[in-house]
Formats: sequence, structure tokens, C-alpha cells
Amino acid sequence: MCIRDSSGSGGGSSSVTVSDTTPSNPSSGDLWYKSDEGQLKVWYQDGTSNQWVDTSNNAGGGGGGSSSSGANVSVSDTPPTNPAPQSGDLWWKSNEGRLKIRYNDGDSNQWVDAFPILDAPTYGYSISAEQGTGTSSKFRLTGSGDVAGIDDITFAGADGITVERTDANTLTFRQGAGGGGSYTDNDAKDAASAMILGGTHQNISFTYDSTNRTLSATAQAGGGGGGGTTYDLTGSNNTSNQALLNLVPASGTTDTIEFVGSNGTDIAWDSANNKITINSTAPVQSDWNATSGLAQILNKPSIPSAYTLPTASPSVLGGIKIGNNLTIDANGVLSANAGAYTLPTASTTILGGVKVDGTSITIDGNGVITANAGSTSPSITDLTGTTASVAPGATVDLNISGYKGYVLYKITSSVEAWIRIFVDDASRQADDTRSEGTDPIPGQGVIAEGRTSGSNQSILVTPGVMGFNNDNPRTTAMYVSVVNRSNASSAIDITLTALKIGE
Repeated sequence: MCIRDSSGSGGGSSSVTVSDTTPSNPSSGDLWYKSDEGQLKVWYQDGTSNQWVDTSNNAGGGGGGSSSSGANVSVSDTPPTNPAPQSGDLWWKSNEGRLKIRYNDGDSNQWVDAFPILDAPTYGYSISAEQGTGTSSKFRLTGSGDVAGIDDITFAGADGITVERTDANTLTFRQGAGGGGSYTDNDAKDAASAMILGGTHQNISFTYDSTNRTLSATAQAGGGGGGGTTYDLTGSNNTSNQALLNLVPASGTTDTIEFVGSNGTDIAWDSANNKITINSTAPVQSDWNATSGLAQILNKPSIPSAYTLPTASPSVLGGIKIGNNLTIDANGVLSANAGAYTLPTASTTILGGVKVDGTSITIDGNGVITANAGSTSPSITDLTGTTASVAPGATVDLNISGYKGYVLYKITSSVEAWIRIFVDDASRQADDTRSEGTDPIPGQGVIAEGRTSGSNQSILVTPGVMGFNNDNPRTTAMYVSVVNRSNASSAIDITLTALKIGE
């Protein structure tokens, strides 16, 4: 192998091979750049055996081409040019402190790093207390870098115990006042272990000693390659009613969770057995008459003095008793029995019921009786009706609300039209095919007819013609047939001027 610095000097030689496959007949000190891995290897004789060994434990990638020859090694800041570099030549890039090898991948020649730099994994953890749901709170381990993610252990309260997040470093176990049976220290430990063991926890393993009722935890760094941070889980206390859970990293800041007892719950750290002891005060039965302690009932309502229901009277709201012909159901609904009373007929001496004849005396839906005024003289009245839109030359039927009997004096139309008036609808239908200018057959129910020659023109009927309604029973309908004689489609207004006669 020739070694050349920037001033150009050299001496000695060994074989440098660039290929995907193992070189044949190597000698001690020969170099082999395994191009499919991007790894530089050296032929090494340890006195017992011969083997190719990696010059670096980093892995990479490459491929193609092979060379086996004496190689030039240059030391300079810039790529060597003299002699022209060949596959397998080595160049120590002195301004970077990196060894590069000349490599032909089949398409081009280039200098590649003999020892590729891989990104070193990063690790980091933090521990905190977080708010849960209901009566629970969470113990959270947050990873960063190559172990990024969140692992939660939920502390859930049961049987009157709640777990509260006091702050980011404190979980508080609280025993509710009053309640049912006793909750022992062993019950609390078993419940806490079941809660922790049943949850999800990444890179942390828990072991529960059911005999001694102790919980052991082991935290391991996640990720791969290059190792990571290790942690120790320890306990301690600063006060008599407190315990501290400490996550101690191999380096860096220790995270601590504080357990504090309150409301009759005592918490203590047992350093000899590495356990946290939780003792709760036995529940106390509430006592209405107690004035202190856990048995006292707070915010008791005031009980009013005894109440006596007064007897109802015309001036006093009170209670009544159910007498004859009355009943009351389970919902307090009072009812009068049907048929218990018969309304007598009214007379000059008896207060009772009356009937109205419906003519001279009427009664409405609200029970109001009205006496009709005496007869008056009728007056001539305009009775109107409007058709739907009628095409030129088309016929339409129209019913106008009028009188059962009347005298007709005038017919008015809003457009030029032929108008006929009948005693009933059957007569109107029978006359439907008669042409204008043809006299109707006597006795066929035609009362009157007329033809207007312009808009809003009236036809005077002189002398007046008597008409009537022939329905059975008799109604006030006046049956009209209208033929549009104008040049445009139009709704037609018809006015009949008449005098009501008889009933």
C-alpha cells in the first residue's frame, strides 16, 4: 500500500479490494471495502485464526464493481488528482478527519466515507401526575427523542376512596366521610396493585408480592442501539403522613410523585420493606344528634312544627270530607255521581230547565240565550259571485249565495257574457246544450237570462222576475251559468240585484 501525503511521499504496499464478495488469498493488513454494505474491513491474524474484521461497527450500503491492487493513500484537505485516483484508493480528508475510499458503483466514480456516520439515538423521560376521569388520576411517564410517547398508569378510587391530582407532582388519596363497611390496609394495597398491573405501561414492568404486599417497578430505556438512560424507582418521606415515589435516572433530574393522606387516611413509607402503607379510618355511622366528629350531619334541614289542616269554609282554605253522591280517587280527583240529580221543568213557581224553539229564541255554544227581534221589511240587495278564469266562448257554472225566494231586478257582468239563472242545478245541466238566441222550453227551470255587450254592463229586468230555490231541502243557492263572450280569458264577476221574499 502506498501512503501519500499532500507533499507527495510514500512507501510500502498492501492490497485494497473493492467488491461485494470476499477477496481471495488475502495477506495480513490487506483492506477490503465491502461495497454492498459500505463497510471497510481488514485481514487480521490474531495468532490463532485469520479473519476479516470491521474497521468500524457502523453499517451502511453500496454495491457493484471490484478492484484488487496496490492502493494510493493521500492526506490532504482537497481530493487528490495526481496520480489520478483509482478504485480502492484511500484519501484522509485532513480538514474533516474523515477516511474516504475511491468507489466505482458501475455508473460513476466517487469518494465515499469508509466509516459512515449514523445518527445516535436520543432518550429522555419525565414523570408527572395527570387528571383522570371520575374518582381516578394518572401517573404519567413521558418519553422524548427515540422513545417519544406517553405511558399512563391510572390510580382509580373505589369503595369511597377517590384519587385526586393535587398538582403535577402530587396525587392525593381521599377517604369519603361515612359509608359502609371497613376498608383495610391490605384491601388498599391489593386494589392499587390490580390497578397498576392491569394498566398499560411502556418500558416499565411491575411485580406485586402478594405475601408481603409490596410493588416493585423496573423502568427500562426504549429504542435500540447505543444504549439509553436507566432509572431506579425508590421511595422516601419527609413528613409523618406522606410518602414519595421517586424516579431516579442514571443522570439528570429526579421526578417525584407525592402521596399525601387526608380526611382520615394515613400514608406512611416503610423503608425497611420498600412499601407505602395506606390506612383509612373506619367508617362511622351518621348520627342526627351528633354535634361533632365524622358522625355529625352537616347542613341539616329545619323541621317545622306539626301542621293541622283546618276545616274548609267559604272563607277558609282547608280540608273537606266526602259526602253523599260524591267520590274521590287515589289521585285526589273529586267526582259527582251521575244520575244523582234530576233537573225539574221550569214553571212560574219552580226553578228548573227550559227548551228553546230555535226560531224566536236561540242558544249558542256557550249557552247564551237570545230572543230574535220582530220581522222587518226586506230591502233590495246586490248578491255577487266570481268565476274562475274562463276562456273565450267557454261555459262555467257559478253558485251565488242568495235567498230561498226572491224578485230579480238586474244582472251585471264584469266582461261581455251570456248569463242564465236556474231554480236548481239539474235544470242548469239540462239547459247546457241550448244555444244563445234559442228560447228555453217553458217549465224547464230557467228563471231569467241576458247578454251583456261590454265590460261592467248591467241588464235591467223589467218588470222584476220572481225566482226561488228548488232544492230539497230548500237552500239559499242561486244557480248561474256564464258563457265568456269576450276575446280574452278572464275571471268574471256576476252581480244579481234582488229582493228577498218569504221564507
